Amino acid sequence: MEVINEEGVCVVELRSAIQTEFSRLSTDLVGFWKTKTISSAVELKIFESLPAAVEKIALNCGLKLDLTKRLLRALGELNLLEYSRGVWSVTAKGAYLQQAHPMTLADAAIEYEQYLSPMWNGLSDAIRGNDKWHAPDIFNQVALDGERTLPHHRMLQSYALHDYAPLPEVLNLDSITHLIDAGGGTGSLTKYLAQRYESLKISLFDLPEVIDHARNLIGIHEQIEFHGGDLFQPWGLHADAVLLARVLHDWDDQAALAILQRARSTLPIGGRIFIVEMLLLEDEMSGGLCDLHLLMATGGRERTLSGYRLLLESAGFYFHESVKLNSLPTVLVGVAK
Repeated sequence: MEVINEEGVCVVELRSAIQTEFSRLSTDLVGFWKTKTISSAVELKIFESLPAAVEKIALNCGLKLDLTKRLLRALGELNLLEYSRGVWSVTAKGAYLQQAHPMTLADAAIEYEQYLSPMWNGLSDAIRGNDKWHAPDIFNQVALDGERTLPHHRMLQSYALHDYAPLPEVLNLDSITHLIDAGGGTGSLTKYLAQRYESLKISLFDLPEVIDHARNLIGIHEQIEFHGGDLFQPWGLHADAVLLARVLHDWDDQAALAILQRARSTLPIGGRIFIVEMLLLEDEMSGGLCDLHLLMATGGRERTLSGYRLLLESAGFYFHESVKLNSLPTVLVGVAK
């Protein structure tokens, strides 16, 4: 029960809404409302126009006043905006949807709504395992779409900045002289590692189109070399260690094994491989939706620790250890046989 002012904004909550299993399920069924509302607000540049009164927002964004009020109310319900004394402003949560934020999710909002959400339309066919559905070739699609490549990798960079801050210390690369960051995108993690390990040589390896963007973003760096190629073809590199950060979950077991075998061919006996992934727990349900998302977006999957151990051992590695980060990922360490 709430008291609503004339702008349609809640000023006092007298009693929390009573949640039943019916209402919880109803909320789950309309989750797309949130995705559509957020992405439209980003597209319309609402978050770039704040703080401001509704009249100024509508004018600056070229929108109808009454409909702008309705959109702002919905964004307020999502705790992305707040209203006080006639002015709308972003909350701490909503600030992540501003393009200038160092960990902006504005690109993610567009990516999920325009590109990733439609991929789920084939879920039933995918689960049936029939010929109507085939895993999309998302990496080449992104690499070859000039308008999408940079926003897509900005999205990945934001997640990397959020999740990977403790990773350089956890990896403990003091004894490593040359590392291959395979499938490293535009180099967010590569730069983290170069800052922490000043004598470490890093080969950033990804599709040629992605590496072109990485080279433009990073520029000349005495520790970093850029290599364009294909994870499934010979890499033409040799190093002391290989890093695969959120790479293997994008592929089924057969493809993941092939990538690990390519990684093994770059390493000497005793060389190390570092795999950074979210792990599924054997007897828990968490991660199930992310696992389905990988199926529909890439044909990949999340895995349990035992699943990754089996892949490592099949590719010519001993499993050494796993280290859970405070954020979602876990670091798995393998040693080349």
